[in-house]
Amino acid sequence: MDPSVAAGWIGGLAGLSGAVVGAGVSVWATRISQREQAKQNREALEFQAAENRRVMEFQAGENREALEIQAQQIREGLEFQARQNREALEFQASQSREARDFQQRETRELGLSEVDAAATDSALSELAYIEAELTALHFLELMFSTDRLPWEDSAEEHLRLVQLALARIPNRAVVARVMVALDLCRQYRTVDSFQISWTLWVKSLTRDMIDVLSAHRRGETELPAEEPLIRNAQNRLDARLRAAQEELRRSRNS
Repeated sequence: MDPSVAAGWIGGLAGLSGAVVGAGVSVWATRISQREQAKQNREALEFQAAENRRVMEFQAGENREALEIQAQQIREGLEFQARQNREALEFQASQSREARDFQQRETRELGLSEVDAAATDSALSELAYIEAELTALHFLELMFSTDRLPWEDSAEEHLRLVQLALARIPNRAVVARVMVALDLCRQYRTVDSFQISWTLWVKSLTRDMIDVLSAHRRGETELPAEEPLIRNAQNRLDARLRAAQEELRRSRNS
C-alpha cells in the first residue's frame, strides 16, 4: 500500500479514536455533572423542606401559645364574670334580707306602737273616770264617814282595768313608775279611818298616774319625777303598817 495512503488511514483512525474517546469523556463528564446537579437539587430540596418544617413548627408553637393565652384569657374572663355574678347575687340577697328585716322591724315596731298607744289610752280613760267620780263627791258627806261607799267598788274595778292595760304597754319603765302609785292607791283604807282621807289619797295618786301616762303618750322620753306625794304616801303607809303591827303585838302580849 502506498505509504501515504497508509498514513492517511492511520491518521484517520487516530482522529476517529480521539473523537470517540472525546465523546466518551464528554458523556461521562455530563453524567457526573448531572449526578452532582441532582445531588445538589436534592440537598437544596431537603434543606428547603427542613426550613419549611422549622417554620411550620415555629408557627405551630406560636399558634399554640397564642391559643393557650387566648384560652387563659377566656377562662380568666369567665371566672371574673362568675365572681361578679356571685357578688351581685350575694349583694342582692343581702339587700333583700336587710329590706325584709327592716320591714319586719318596722311592722313589729308599728304594731308595738299601736298596742302601746291603745293600752295607754285605755289606762288613761279608766283613771280619768276615777278622778271625775271622786271630784263629784260632796266633801261634807265624806268628812267623818267610815262606811263603804259606791265609789270604792267603782274605783277598785277601774284600777283593775288600769293594771290590765299596763300589762300591754311595752315600756317597762313607764309601767314600773305607774305601778308604784297604783299599788299605793289600793292601800287607801290602810292610811286612815275616814272617807275624806281615802278619797284624797286615791285622787292624788290617780292624778300622778295620769301625769305619767300622759307624758308617755306624748312621746316624752323623760318621765315626770316621782312626786313627794309618792314618797309621803309610802312613808304614811309604812308608818300605819308598823303601828298596826305594834298594836297587834301589844294585844297579844296583854
